[in-house]
Amino acid sequence: MPGGSVTTGTTGSTTGSPFDASKSAGHYTGQWTDSSLMVSGSATMDIAVNTTNKTATVMADAGPNLFGEGDPPADNFSGSYSSSGVTFSGVSNKYGNVTMTISPTGAVNGGATNVNSSVVDHFTFTGTATSTQLSLNMNVHLLNGTSHTGTVILNKQ
Repeated sequence: MPGGSVTTGTTGSTTGSPFDASKSAGHYTGQWTDSSLMVSGSATMDIAVNTTNKTATVMADAGPNLFGEGDPPADNFSGSYSSSGVTFSGVSNKYGNVTMTISPTGAVNGGATNVNSSVVDHFTFTGTATSTQLSLNMNVHLLNGTSHTGTVILNKQ
C-alpha cells in the first residue's frame, strides 16, 4: 500500500489461542463477494515476515471488478510487529485512506475514506483473523447514499 505501514503482533484467534506473527507468513487466496449485487471476484494476499527484525510486508490484491471499476493494482505496505496486536494505516491509490486493527483476540476493524471511485464514498469492515485465514464483513457506502454489504475471505495456501 503506497505510503502505508503495518504493525503486526501476537494476536489470538477467535478461540483466544496465541497467534505467532511468523506463522502468518505465506500466500493467501480467496474471494470478495458483493452480497447486494450478487457478484464476486478473486482476492489474494502475500505476507512476508522477518522474525529477526520483527518486520512484516503485505501485498493485497482485490482482483478484477471490485466496485465494478476494473482491476486496480495491488497495494503494498510494511512495518514491524510486537505483542500488542496489529494496526495499519496508509494511503492507497484506489482505496484512499485505509486503516485496520486486529485485537489480541483476532477481532478485525477498519475501513477506508476518500476512495478513488465514481460510485464508492467509503467502506467499513469487521471480521476475524488467524494465522491461516482473514474473514471480513464489509459495508460499502455509495456516493448516491445507499450501501452494499459483502465479504472478503482469504485462506492461507
